[in-house]
Amino acid sequence: MNIINIREEPEYVLGILNSRLISWWFVHKFGKMQRETFPQFKVNELADFPFPKNGEKHRDQIAKLAASILAARKRSPQANTTKLEKDIDQLVYELYDLTKEERGIINNWSEDIRE
Repeated sequence: MNIINIREEPEYVLGILNSRLISWWFVHKFGKMQRETFPQFKVNELADFPFPKNGEKHRDQIAKLAASILAARKRSPQANTTKLEKDIDQLVYELYDLTKEERGIINNWSEDIRE
């Protein structure tokens, strides 16, 4: 994958990459997490990224939520965007067709690493 040629809205890609699911996938795929909350992708690691094939289903909603998070954090870096982040997570779970049990695994894992 050539990241220069991504034809998706940047906020949509940002929302997917910063979701709990992709953080979980990254840690389990590459066995590392460079930052406290979200992984830091290297260009060569993006080649293995499983971008959702049915993205149009929630593309606009995810992009709008990610833009809202960016705007809130621009106004105040300490802004509480937890609700918006969880909304993105739910949409991403749907894009990847996760079951309720799989969602629980991801949510429990992400809560454990934040403690």
